[in-house]
Parts: sequence; C-alpha cells; structure tokens
Amino acid sequence: MTCRQVVVARRIARRGMLLVSVLVCLSVVMIVFASWMRAGILQTRQVRAQQDRVQAELLAVSGLERAAAQLAANGEYTGETWNLKAAALGGTAGGRVEIRVTPDAHDPSSRHVVAAADFPAEGPTVARRSKEITIVLKEKAAEAP
Repeated sequence: MTCRQVVVARRIARRGMLLVSVLVCLSVVMIVFASWMRAGILQTRQVRAQQDRVQAELLAVSGLERAAAQLAANGEYTGETWNLKAAALGGTAGGRVEIRVTPDAHDPSSRHVVAAADFPAEGPTVARRSKEITIVLKEKAAEAP
C-alpha cells in the first residue's frame, strides 16, 4: 500500500467514525427526549385525575347540602339522582350525585344521608367520592290560632 492509499483509508475511517458518533449522540438525545415527554404526559394525567377527585369531593358535599335543604322543606324526602350538566359546572364534563336518605334506626327524628358523586359522570376514568351525615329534623311549630 502506498502512502497516499493509507491517507485515503484513514480519512474514510474517520468519516465513518464521525457518522457513527453522530448517530449515537442523536440516539441518546431521542431517548432522553422520549423519556421527558413520557414524564410530562404522566404528570398531566395525574393532575387531571386529581382535579377530577377534587371535583367529585365538592359535588358530594353539595349533595349533602342539597339533601339538607330538601329535608328542611320536606321531611319525607328520600333522595334522588342529581345530574349536573357540564355548563352548570363550568367545564367540559358533567357530574352525577346519588343522594340516599334513610331514617336513623336509633332516632326517628334523624335522617342518615349519603351522597355519592361521580365526576365526570361518564368516561373511561370516573372519580367517585362519598360523604355521609346524620341530620336531625326540626319539628314544625304548631300553627297559632
């Protein structure tokens, strides 16, 4: 092999090594970027799930308040399924609250109220929260003559 052929062979080898180095660096950058994107997507999903859980919690509390107001107006209230549209909640999804009212076994003037809220009302992932309370009914005052 002549000296010139050796120099050309070395240049080709250097170019090949440079190409391999660039490909390795690009692969590393792509792997880091992909893992960073995946972490971002997972964090977004976790935040959305937490928001749904908080919204379901607030709906359950609202269900208890609704039951208390209904019992104040009508002591025979036994509950309902309260469907809320997305517009009422100021968002893109609606909610549902199931309210059950049963007489207290130990005190006939009390009612046991359970409110179970689902948010969103339908979908692949639904957050469900329940709240319960015992409400003592006020006796209606006798009408004056």
